Amino acid sequence: MNKTNKAIILSHDRGGVYVMDKDGSFRFVRGYSSRPVGAEIEIREVSFVSFGRTTAVAAGFALITFFSCFAWLWSSVNLYVFVDVNPGVELQFNRLNRLRFAFPLNEDGATLLDTTHFSGRVEDVTVLLLETAEQRGFLDAESGVNIEIFTTGGKSPDAVVYSIKTALAESGIPVNPVVSAGDESDWDSGFQRWAERQIRNRRL
Repeated sequence: MNKTNKAIILSHDRGGVYVMDKDGSFRFVRGYSSRPVGAEIEIREVSFVSFGRTTAVAAGFALITFFSCFAWLWSSVNLYVFVDVNPGVELQFNRLNRLRFAFPLNEDGATLLDTTHFSGRVEDVTVLLLETAEQRGFLDAESGVNIEIFTTGGKSPDAVVYSIKTALAESGIPVNPVVSAGDESDWDSGFQRWAERQIRNRRL
């Protein structure tokens, strides 16, 4: 909020005047060059406290908006990668292409996930998963590996397929995995299938 303060012109200078305000303070004020020495003028003051509060509130809302958007991007899953190399694993990635969840699809998959911490981008996690499978004896040159990719929310899987194929080609893993894009309409959560199988087994 702006307010006015009365002052008296003491002298002129280029671009403005020197004044003394009612508190006895001397300062330079731009403008008023046409007013004579001794004239009383009203100076518009800017309330920096009000400006600071407004800025703080605006900055607060901006931070809230930023973190809300980031939280949504981080928690929202829209990419699913199924890796089948006997150990079956479902990888779920968020909208920032970072791993959010990894679920085993069978007992070997559970063993594989228990031995290594997986995190990062889809191509890095896929390569690390297959490297770990090789180290654990699940993977060799004769192994068949299928990697199927599903996306939701209109995201195209083509770029993901390309990035995984490129990373695998550069990794030196002794297999040539089949990497394909699945149809979103046929997608079925592997973790759901695994959980249902566990429930059935416990009932037997």
